[in-house]
Amino acid sequence: MEKLTQIIKDKLSVVEVLKQYIELIPAGKSFKAKCPFHNEKTPSFVVSLERGSWHCFGCDEGGDIFTFVQKYENVEFFEALRILAEKAGVEVRRESVEQQRQFGVLYDINELAVKFYIENLKKNIGAQEYLKKRGLKGETAKIFRVGTTDFSSNWDDLTTFLMKQGFSVQNLERSGLVVRNEGRGTYYDRFRDRIMFPLFNHAGKVVGFSGRIRPGGDETMGKYINSPETPIFSKSKILFGFYQAKHFIREENRALVVEGQMDVLMGYQAGFKAIVATSGTALTENHLISLSRLTDRIIFSFDSDEAGQRAAERALDMTLTKDLAISLLKLDGYKDIAELVLDKPDGLADISLNLSSASDFYFNRYLVGESSYEKKRGIKEILKKILLRPSAIDREEWINELSSRVSIVSEALKEELRYLEKDVFKEQNNKVKEEDEKNISRLDMLSLQILLAGVHYNDLKSAQKFELYMPLKYKDILKALLEGGLKDDTLDIHFKSALYKGESIDLVGCQLKIEYLRDKKQELLLKIKKAEQISDGSVAKLIDDFQKVSLELEKTLNNGL
Repeated sequence: MEKLTQIIKDKLSVVEVLKQYIELIPAGKSFKAKCPFHNEKTPSFVVSLERGSWHCFGCDEGGDIFTFVQKYENVEFFEALRILAEKAGVEVRRESVEQQRQFGVLYDINELAVKFYIENLKKNIGAQEYLKKRGLKGETAKIFRVGTTDFSSNWDDLTTFLMKQGFSVQNLERSGLVVRNEGRGTYYDRFRDRIMFPLFNHAGKVVGFSGRIRPGGDETMGKYINSPETPIFSKSKILFGFYQAKHFIREENRALVVEGQMDVLMGYQAGFKAIVATSGTALTENHLISLSRLTDRIIFSFDSDEAGQRAAERALDMTLTKDLAISLLKLDGYKDIAELVLDKPDGLADISLNLSSASDFYFNRYLVGESSYEKKRGIKEILKKILLRPSAIDREEWINELSSRVSIVSEALKEELRYLEKDVFKEQNNKVKEEDEKNISRLDMLSLQILLAGVHYNDLKSAQKFELYMPLKYKDILKALLEGGLKDDTLDIHFKSALYKGESIDLVGCQLKIEYLRDKKQELLLKIKKAEQISDGSVAKLIDDFQKVSLELEKTLNNGL
């Protein structure tokens, strides 16, 4: 794998690749740009042709051409590898059994699972009738590759099918489609009695599923369940329908974001093809990054019930921090897009007639109280939302609109906004401190875990390989364990190891190394900023160390130990 990535790097310079995505400005031996991963006015994104790497000193992202394509295209490492290999004219072969075991086999399993579910739908009259009742046409179902599980009493139909195709049960479990019963040591299908909606990555490969309980089925296990996180699926990165919609989003310069899969299918079928769904999870930064690369106009349409309105508010709060045009689609009495289109097939023909602004949403949601106390509380909540807007022009517009709504002069509202800004700043500082404490405790937790694994598996020598990445306290405990000491700490480790049910030493060690390297990056970044302030001659050496640690971190994240 390292040989293949190096061949691609030899053929493609970091400048050659990045300039296809962003505008690069020469700056001495390096290049600068506005970071594509966060909003900034002054370029802090630096590209080093000599080192073959990039780093943003604003958001602390960095790496090589592979990590850039991963992040920009929002794809996994092997998809980035294929994209760059194509640009370089290099053929990608599955070079090793390890590579096939780690990634390729999971794509193969998911692809066969899709075909299995599609064949089931062809035989399942009940599921076909349900989908027709919801208004879904066969052509649309084919585009999104909708299928079903076997509606039977068996718990292992897919498991049995895939094992007959030669896949090991370990890989089936890694794919997330199969679950192990710890008590019995048997395996069963994660999805049963469900209509299946495949989840595609940005390159069109199936990486996971969302399953809706069949009509009349038992909803105690959840109306919808999704695939768990796997090496090829991260729910924070995948929007349902994005692969089918991305061309239309770019072409129409707009994206309609909805909640459910049926909303996407029915909207797409009705001719509004620039439509995606969060699909059972909250909108994330990664989702917004994917959308904002294609359009600067985001339209939200969440369910009209209270749960849907809360989801809409969370999505708006996050989107307000970006320099995007945001609006909401009013459904005028309909619960969701699917219900609207079922009743009015042309209901999305001209949605501009039913759009409202983000400010209208907040005003209608918070300016509802009759008493002066309720009014004041509502105004404060709206001012907090205004603080999220990065544009001073947008803030001014919102303040003026709020002023006319509540009959309070804009100067008084701006004064209140300044007080709130100080409070918000304090809250953010507290959150940063809490996050730092969490990172420290995670390093401790992983160090403890690797010691427990070492004792549990009677293999402290393997645990010792990761001593470099442990805080001093755990290095001392490891030394005492190796020497057979019976201190309080070592006795506690021996006691807890008997109950250990965690992962292997190497797997925990890999996580520990990643956490250590992340901390090291942060430490070097602070040193670089300090050295730059005092014009210290050590800046070049620190940047070089930083790049080495960054590359080592990316290598570990992509390839493991």
